[in-house]
Amino acid sequence: MLRTNTAADVANTGLVKIDAGEGVTIDVPVAPVPAKGTWDDPIDLGTVHLDTITTPGFYTQIFASRATKAKGYPHDNAAGVLEVKTWNKANGYVIAVYTPWQSNAMAKRTRYNGTWQTWYGVNGSALP
Repeated sequence: MLRTNTAADVANTGLVKIDAGEGVTIDVPVAPVPAKGTWDDPIDLGTVHLDTITTPGFYTQIFASRATKAKGYPHDNAAGVLEVKTWNKANGYVIAVYTPWQSNAMAKRTRYNGTWQTWYGVNGSALP
């Protein structure tokens, strides 16, 4: 007879309880389902403005023509990968790092209390 704990319990513990009979219960690990937005499966940014991306994960822009400063990118015409992280959720602190595929012009910016700051290069200088 199979008996599992609640979905929330499984999500929190990663275990499913199996009733082996005669009062014996076994905890069996469950492999997590890979989430979209990982390094191996980034979310396509399409034509959205980067200011709207605040959910942690990995995103990709495959078309250089869609990567424009007008859409919130640190560089024009630079397809690449965006990594978004949160820290101190109570203050809405978000960190975004953009790595273009064909240059070493990595850039970082933060969002605090609902406001995105300027993009900075890895050398700490604000980008034009």
